[in-house]
Amino acid sequence: MTMNFKVDGNKGKEIIAEETLETEEDYDEEELETSSSSSSSNNNDEKKKLIKLLGLLLGVVIAFIVIMLLLTSCTGGNKTYEEMEAIMVEAAEEYFADHQENLPKKDGGSQTVDVSVLSAEGYMKDLSKYNKATCTGSVKVSKVGAIYSYTPNLNCGESYTSAQLADQIKNDNGIVSSGYGLYNKNGNYVFRGETVNNYVQLENSLWRVVKITTSGNVVLVLDTPLAMTSPYDNRFNTAANYKSGINVYSASRIKENLLAEYNKEKSFLSDNDKAKTTTFNQCAGARGVKETGVEQAVECRTVEQNQKVGLLTAADYMNASIDNGCSTAASKNCQNYNYLNGPKTEWWTATPSKTSTYHAYIVSINNGMKDTETYNYAAIRPVVYLNANVLYKAGSGTSTDPYTVK
Repeated sequence: MTMNFKVDGNKGKEIIAEETLETEEDYDEEELETSSSSSSSNNNDEKKKLIKLLGLLLGVVIAFIVIMLLLTSCTGGNKTYEEMEAIMVEAAEEYFADHQENLPKKDGGSQTVDVSVLSAEGYMKDLSKYNKATCTGSVKVSKVGAIYSYTPNLNCGESYTSAQLADQIKNDNGIVSSGYGLYNKNGNYVFRGETVNNYVQLENSLWRVVKITTSGNVVLVLDTPLAMTSPYDNRFNTAANYKSGINVYSASRIKENLLAEYNKEKSFLSDNDKAKTTTFNQCAGARGVKETGVEQAVECRTVEQNQKVGLLTAADYMNASIDNGCSTAASKNCQNYNYLNGPKTEWWTATPSKTSTYHAYIVSINNGMKDTETYNYAAIRPVVYLNANVLYKAGSGTSTDPYTVK
């Protein structure tokens, strides 16, 4: 900047100094503005770089997700086998809701639908979409009363196969020919001995496995008898000429009371567990006190068909003992080495005695099994049959780790 002044002495010097100061201040302001502008520009550059970096990272994440989805669609999903079984059951329930004409009609009947049908009709995806393993499967629906139960059967080769309870029990225990354990008795697998791993925990109660039938049904007896007691029967008996009872199981009080307990809203069996059972023939033939044989041949001369719940027979109790002295119903040795002798209360069997028309067999606390008058009161120890398709869930069969079912 150029300025012309005519000045004299000190006054002129002051004017020049002032002008010089103004010029320096202008310069400082310009420099500050330039510095501020540069800093702002740098900040903008940094923000742009950060945005670009975030965009790049987001792109990488999206690409990774896309690749994983593509791999999943090609190699199968990541569902567990248990989740796949649940999907199969849900699909079958929807399928039969839409095709009720295909449901089993008879009590104890069953019907099976393959997963290929369920996937073809849109109730579920193909099994390959849920897991990379090569699998096949089906769902079996069974009818017990008014209740339908659905049991999946998933077969993925060596990777996984739905395990039935009966098979798990046999695999865990093996088959023995002496001592405590699981015996093969003409195709029935029977637990014998005092200490055996045959506990099963259902929703409402703890049970013991008595045997596995030739058809694969698992026969259970309640571990602890019901709290109530009942006479075997207390009707008027013409031969005795008083209300001594009549030892015909099909028309007995014990059968009536057992069914009443079974049908209660808060029963010893939940509805879910009832759906896992199957009907069976209750052997109720009379046995002589000195009659030998533990293979049910005597008791099964008279049979009550299509029962949902029942009682053990005298032969069941005898067969559970490994004492060689247990040869007849009157043998006190039958209480030895016998897990069925455990409950500290007397309980009825279904078996009438040939002693008279008003005697039946009871399991006593200290004397094993004996025949007694039917009007006497004793506990009820229910028996049910789990159907052969019931799946194993967990457990080893001990009292602290009982078997559980799906």
